[in-house]
Amino acid sequence: MVGAVIAPGQGFFPEFDYGQFTSGSTKMIINGGLGESVLPIRFYNRPEIVLVTLVST
Repeated sequence: MVGAVIAPGQGFFPEFDYGQFTSGSTKMIINGGLGESVLPIRFYNRPEIVLVTLVST
């Protein structure tokens, strides 16, 4: 799978494009989002909202 071709602020073929990532001690969840940036076009990327529930341990 190729992944994202371009992402605002990351350029072409971004390292963090979709899914759950860890960078150092930071955990990230990145999704397709709701709108468009730069160009009002979405290719094979449906709008999406993620609900994250934080639980203390």
